[in-house]
Amino acid sequence: MGDDGYGSGGGNAGVRRAALVGAASGLRSQAGLAGVALTARPDDPAGSLLAHRWGRIGAVVAAVGEAVGDKLPRTPSRLSPQGLLPRLLLGGVTGWALAAREQTRAEDGGTHEEAYQYAADGEELTRSAPDAGPALIGAAVGVAAAAAASFAGARWRRIAAGRNWPDWPFALVEDAVTAAVVYAAVGRPDGRREAGAGDPWREETLYEGSYAAREVDADVRPDAYHQPGG
Repeated sequence: MGDDGYGSGGGNAGVRRAALVGAASGLRSQAGLAGVALTARPDDPAGSLLAHRWGRIGAVVAAVGEAVGDKLPRTPSRLSPQGLLPRLLLGGVTGWALAAREQTRAEDGGTHEEAYQYAADGEELTRSAPDAGPALIGAAVGVAAAAAASFAGARWRRIAAGRNWPDWPFALVEDAVTAAVVYAAVGRPDGRREAGAGDPWREETLYEGSYAAREVDADVRPDAYHQPGG
């Protein structure tokens, strides 16, 4: 499948997305979680909670509230324990969620080899339990990216403070950067096709594999496909 991240569990794409969403969490702790919730499906890891209407509303409200509170003068430093720990925690959680999601969606798409194996066996495909490795790597990458972005964001805001400039323009720039990073983490800005969707050769291969398996099954159980008058 090459290195586009959709073979072997989508590992490359999962790590990339985990790094991006971790960085977003370091800039705005709730932003990455909101992005994950807004793009979650019910069958994603933790999707039953995040994809729920109230889960999405809660995540968005928290992100907006943080963006407003960030501009207030009494907001504690993001490098203080109460500012940094939530960023690291949510960086890890969202990194895990996106890496696990990438792996699950890639595996659900199947492969050419699976289609031909399906045809040869005449049986439904079975998969073992997902490998926890990519998700754990995503969590670790998310934490590291959140830590790096937290220090980078704090340094960015100190530029204004050190020169007695208004803080809010710097904060708005950081908001815009955060939004762009979240979009890059949860969206598909590079145009990659998820699990091969829209690939005519791939779709034809999967169709032919399923059709061949149907023929094998019909030979074994001809009554299952008997048509009246046939």
